[in-house]
Amino acid sequence: MSDFHTHNPFHLGDNLVSLHFLRGLAKANPTKHFSHHVLTDYFGQLQPVIEDLNNLALQPLGQSPPHSKNLWKNHDQWFGHQANRYNFSAFTLDFNRKLAKEMGLESPFTKPSDLLFDYPALQRPVWDNAQLDVLVINSAPMSGQFRAYTDHRGGYFNPMLYRLVDKGLRVAATRYSGVPGVRYTPPLSITEIGNLATRAKLIVGVATGPMWCCLNIWANPEKFILCLDCNETFDIAPNIVHVDSVEAAMREMKL
Repeated sequence: MSDFHTHNPFHLGDNLVSLHFLRGLAKANPTKHFSHHVLTDYFGQLQPVIEDLNNLALQPLGQSPPHSKNLWKNHDQWFGHQANRYNFSAFTLDFNRKLAKEMGLESPFTKPSDLLFDYPALQRPVWDNAQLDVLVINSAPMSGQFRAYTDHRGGYFNPMLYRLVDKGLRVAATRYSGVPGVRYTPPLSITEIGNLATRAKLIVGVATGPMWCCLNIWANPEKFILCLDCNETFDIAPNIVHVDSVEAAMREMKL
């Protein structure tokens, strides 16, 4: 069995994208073994992503061998030099083709919808299969993708949360912010939040760690409103709407 070693020294979201790529390679190449090296702090969150595969494993970042391939998108300044870098699906599909070719393999992804998460653990129900009207991803952005949130800190989504509760809607949020009537997701994992997304009529919030697993093949909200005030766009699913502020999100929700 051939062995491949990869690593990504950056954030949880970066490693989720890396593992989705590696899942595709592992499923397409069952006689090959893949070891992905990450910070051990992420093991608990990432293990469910790969638990159904016996040829893909997590290893500590500090134990990556010299020949390990760096899967971070801007390794060697790659991201910064690509014309399509702000279109997530176009860039990621091209980047995955590049990585796979360098590994002597073929990328398993050919279209934007291939980038939706599809690992089985996302189907394990939480909160007794409770239905949600709105899932709000109000967790902090980690890479400057939503500067308005950073400027206002954790209470930035509170006006939206108060309005949703006042309308009598069933609302969950990924970060505690003190609004009565909201059900907060901690200590749920990102996979469990992804399961909540499969039962939410509307998803709105920051493109950050807990958001990624909400972009899965079983989630089909009426709208998926992404709050970004950088140049990046996501077109993985047809129901994604981009806004640059919580006020714009509230207008899109007709609040």
